Amino acid sequence: MLSSNKVKKGKVSLLYMAITVDISKLPSHLRHVLIDDLRFKIKDGSLIEEDNPSDPHSLTITREENVNKMTRNLKDILIKNKIRDYVTVLDPSAKYTIKILERTSVENSGSYHCIHCGMEFEDEMELSVHHRIHYVI
Repeated sequence: MLSSNKVKKGKVSLLYMAITVDISKLPSHLRHVLIDDLRFKIKDGSLIEEDNPSDPHSLTITREENVNKMTRNLKDILIKNKIRDYVTVLDPSAKYTIKILERTSVENSGSYHCIHCGMEFEDEMELSVHHRIHYVI
């Protein structure tokens, strides 16, 4: 789902895109934690729409201009809540879609994420070298 909103600030017109967050792989108790934290974290007037409030499989966030910023917010929420079995990735086939997937399935596809800061690496060696900054080794 792609929709856009234009907001005029002075002479500059900002284009906001709707970002879809696929949370279908998250267990329901983690979905609620993520949704509650996301509502608290977004303070710019963005709206979070649950497509099916009784069993949401995706969220639509409107008025967000930066998909990378939203991905970072989601990673921060997962890290803060110590949800280490899931990672946040951009969907390569859909420009404004973010997926939250199980860490093991993402690692099987060749992408490794730091459990401390959420950075993404192409192999385990890069990740283990990166871990040194967290463990001061």
